[in-house]
Amino acid sequence: MIRCIVGLGNPGPQYACTRHNIGFMVADSMALQAGAAWHKRLWSPYWLTELAEPAAVMLCKPATFMNHSGKAVAALIRKKGLSPDQILVMYDDVHLPLGRARYRPRGSAGGHNGVQSVIDWLGDESFPRLRLGIGHGTTNRIAHVLGSFSANERPIAEQLVAFAAGILPLLVCDDAQLIMQQVNSWHAADQ
Repeated sequence: MIRCIVGLGNPGPQYACTRHNIGFMVADSMALQAGAAWHKRLWSPYWLTELAEPAAVMLCKPATFMNHSGKAVAALIRKKGLSPDQILVMYDDVHLPLGRARYRPRGSAGGHNGVQSVIDWLGDESFPRLRLGIGHGTTNRIAHVLGSFSANERPIAEQLVAFAAGILPLLVCDDAQLIMQQVNSWHAADQ
């Protein structure tokens, strides 16, 4: 059963609205809807908040840069006594069109450096993940993921964030098939 949802992204205001931070955006939206505040201890490598409603779950945002996300996730797992299958990692995916989402109960990094960092630090890839489609873009990959959503993309991205944040109770249920049916068939209206 999922006990912690981790949104991946980069810390700092210069990255706040970038495509690479859509995992942070979803985690922030979940916390806001629950009226929860983020907390970070002085030397902690992550921000954390705990929700009681709509589901009893922790939310986490690594305070490390994306490519070092595994350090924060490993520290959280040790501190909270979690196993990899009890965390769900949410992150941007250039292989999915903007406005699509995919849930998988486990898998490879698929070329995502933040997810590869989590796998490397945990020594395990058996954690569930929610991939959030940002599209592949027309520029180089780094410029695309570190760029902000365009005016045309913003409404689609907002729908994706709202959808992902709104399915929190579904994400923590113990039925991977149900989650995949609900998540993998959804797409933003303007897509």
